[in-house]
Amino acid sequence: MKFPVEHWPKLRSVKQPVAWSIAGSDPSGGAGIQADLKTFAGLDVHGCSIITAITAQNSRQVDHWQPVGTDMIEAQFNSLETDYAPHAIKLGMLGNREHIECVANLLERRLKTHPNTPIIADPIMMSSSGRELMSPDAVDAYKTHILPKVTLLTPNSNEESSFDLPSNRVLRKGGHDADPDWSIDTWQDIPLYLPRLKDADARGTGCTLSSAITACLAKGYPLHDAIVVAKAVLHHSLAARRSIGAGHANLGPATLELAPESFPTIGQPAAHCFATFVPPTLPLYPIVDSIDWVKRLLEHGIGLVQIRLKNREDADRRSEIKQAIELGNQHPGNVIINDEWELALEFGAYGVHLGQDDLVTADLDALRAAGMVLGLSTHSPFEIARALAYKPSYIAIGTVHQTSSKVMDYEALGAERFEQFAGWLDLPVVAIGGINSGNAQDLLSRGASCCAVISEVTQAPDLNLRLDKWRALPSPN
Repeated sequence: MKFPVEHWPKLRSVKQPVAWSIAGSDPSGGAGIQADLKTFAGLDVHGCSIITAITAQNSRQVDHWQPVGTDMIEAQFNSLETDYAPHAIKLGMLGNREHIECVANLLERRLKTHPNTPIIADPIMMSSSGRELMSPDAVDAYKTHILPKVTLLTPNSNEESSFDLPSNRVLRKGGHDADPDWSIDTWQDIPLYLPRLKDADARGTGCTLSSAITACLAKGYPLHDAIVVAKAVLHHSLAARRSIGAGHANLGPATLELAPESFPTIGQPAAHCFATFVPPTLPLYPIVDSIDWVKRLLEHGIGLVQIRLKNREDADRRSEIKQAIELGNQHPGNVIINDEWELALEFGAYGVHLGQDDLVTADLDALRAAGMVLGLSTHSPFEIARALAYKPSYIAIGTVHQTSSKVMDYEALGAERFEQFAGWLDLPVVAIGGINSGNAQDLLSRGASCCAVISEVTQAPDLNLRLDKWRALPSPN
């Protein structure tokens, strides 16, 4: 039966990022083009493929491979370029000098008109089963023609010695290293740690990592965030691996709905835990700049207040912080000290809140030994991974919405991305930035344990009325 055109379902016009994979085909679906396309799709990026080689392989080994003619590689490139322009490009198997020179010429043409197109290169030199996938004379050609165009190279420890790039352009994969406890990747001499999964023998891990980075770049992530998220995506997929063939397992689906245990830490494995943070029953976390405001809010029954004096040149920091801590001890509410960790230690504060820069200078061991709550500010996956290395009591994520309280050199996250970030964590999350009684409930439903506010309280025409609006919100606890 035929249906008239007017009865066809209407298609939505959706602007979806596009990523290309220029690589070899794996008929068993575990690596190469097939793994790349699966990763792109899982991360909500439209994947296109330019096939450079046809392989005969299965879960145990690569039996044979045959290069595609350079004229066909160029034809695929040209066809896609006129209709599916890439937001990012991933390079996989380029098995011989002719392929390398052909792809390099095509990329150079693309970069002349679109110089900011990220190019992620995974140098496929040998299969997991030991079969050579790049001819010896191709390595020099790769160095000469491909490396100058690459945003990031993702070699494993065996491949790294064949190339010479600055550390900011190399992500050294540690998945096949001998460390029995940790999978450690390194970028800009910064190690990214995840616990090593036991007996996690799977195919396509390198393809999936590099294609996940490519997908994140296509979605607009900065490179440092793309690397962090991609490592988490790979770990999550590796934990969900499936034994389908008789040999190596296949990775599970790629997704941004990541389990907290899949998220890496930066700089060190997760350290000892800080004190447990119990979010206030009233999900309001005012940040104020005077002892008068601390006293006023505690007397109104607010359960959590932060005092931040760094923007007040006239403040007697020692006196006001001491008074704030004493007021917290006199009332049921808790007082958090912003930045001034030494004074917080001296006067026995309930907790401190630090920014990313403070992690370099603060004596975190002393704060932990004193039993203090530690809150850390973050606004990106990279900063979250850095914060997680210290196992803080809570993580603040923002700025969620545009705000006049802070000069920002980055875009506000928005509620959806806040929800995504919060979902990656298994500790309390504080939402911060542009929050009021009208939009707070949305963020509480998306994973916020409480909401940090400034002008919502300090500029309220009627404080009692404003606090009543917050008391009317359902508690997330």
